[in-house]
Amino acid sequence: MPTIELIIPAPEDVHDALIALIADDIVQGFEQRPEELAVFYDARDWSDDRLDAFKDRCRGLVAGRVQLRRIADRNWNREWEASIRPIRVGRFVVRPSWAENVDISVAGIESSQRPSEKLIELVIDPKMSFGTAWHESTRLLLRSIPGCILSGDRVLDAGTGTGILAIAALKLGAHEAVGFDIDSWALQNAPENAALNGVHDRFEILGGTIDMIGESERFDVALANINRDVLLELIPGLMQRAPVAGLSGLLGTDRGNMLDRVRELGLDVLEEREEGEWWSFWIAQAHPERIQDTEYRETGDN
Repeated sequence: MPTIELIIPAPEDVHDALIALIADDIVQGFEQRPEELAVFYDARDWSDDRLDAFKDRCRGLVAGRVQLRRIADRNWNREWEASIRPIRVGRFVVRPSWAENVDISVAGIESSQRPSEKLIELVIDPKMSFGTAWHESTRLLLRSIPGCILSGDRVLDAGTGTGILAIAALKLGAHEAVGFDIDSWALQNAPENAALNGVHDRFEILGGTIDMIGESERFDVALANINRDVLLELIPGLMQRAPVAGLSGLLGTDRGNMLDRVRELGLDVLEEREEGEWWSFWIAQAHPERIQDTEYRETGDN
């Protein structure tokens, strides 16, 4: 089938923001070029309504007229996968399954890594699900979760994507994880990655929204790497089910709206982190025993 190429005039410093805003759309892939971002759709999924919705969502980031062109079919997903390389994030080394025998010395070393810490390998084949260590918003949470996951924990992963956050938590010692997502790619991809990491028997993946998780279900930690609008609505449901939550997928410009929402709900802010334009934070029910028990006091990238 033909492919629709959406050519978006935009400086490179806003490409990540644009990708985050449309990553939950039905896209085949992205291509970053000087002063423009190309987004590829299967022609069968395209409509003029989709273009109008894109313009509304990305207002302020686009630097000119968006162009469309119809091109011959290509396997964009395969080409994108081939560009993925191993990367080291905090205590984790993340690699695709086809990159074996990783030389950690060249896998994106972070200066904050303690030499004595044992590295944890995460094998992630993205397949276009949002949530990889190659994006800043995921790295922000990957650096944080070693400070709050305890052996035996039950973890809720909202908008699980590739499953990387839940898998990381399980490899840190969590006993069980439940993830949910509305993206059909994620519902295929997360189970595959769980199997690659040997945690498929402890990771349940559900299709749908947080309504798939009973209101009486209890978790020790909730994780969510989505976007501002979804998170603003999701916070009450997450905090009803877990005393602590790590939230990402946010730009620094989202900080004010998110903190206003947290104060409105009477929640505490435990920590904030930034990387480039991206921002994440951890919140908790006021003075939960969980925080005291884990002595959660992270203030920098460890």
